[in-house]
Amino acid sequence: MSDSDDDYEVGYGKPPKKSRFKPGRSGNPRGRPKEIRSIGSELIAELRQKVTIRENGVERRITAASALAKSLVGRALKGDNRAFGELMKLLPQEFKSPINDPTQTEEPLSERDREIVENFVARRLQSHHINSPVANKDEKDG
Repeated sequence: MSDSDDDYEVGYGKPPKKSRFKPGRSGNPRGRPKEIRSIGSELIAELRQKVTIRENGVERRITAASALAKSLVGRALKGDNRAFGELMKLLPQEFKSPINDPTQTEEPLSERDREIVENFVARRLQSHHINSPVANKDEKDG
């Protein structure tokens, strides 16, 4: 050993010279393993990509997610019930009726209002019973 090797102290952060990485050689020859991406992350990456659309004769670059949203809303506006159903599934809060909203405070009916509602329901049930084919058949047989 030479004089320079004798005064070299081995310790923390000072490995022995013979076990150090050789010049020009990587300490990690295979490199970092590639990230395994899920189908969800791949879909999100695709939806963030820019696509070119033509709107009112003008070309625009928007994200694929925006293009899908425009397409879905456009189909729903043209009367496509399936597209409208998908919109309702994706955004249930936007289509919530204030009548059916349980968070709305409901005022109790007055006695007069309750009578009106009960009379209306009774008349509807009676007219439905008279106009139903089953009721007409029973009246003819009896």
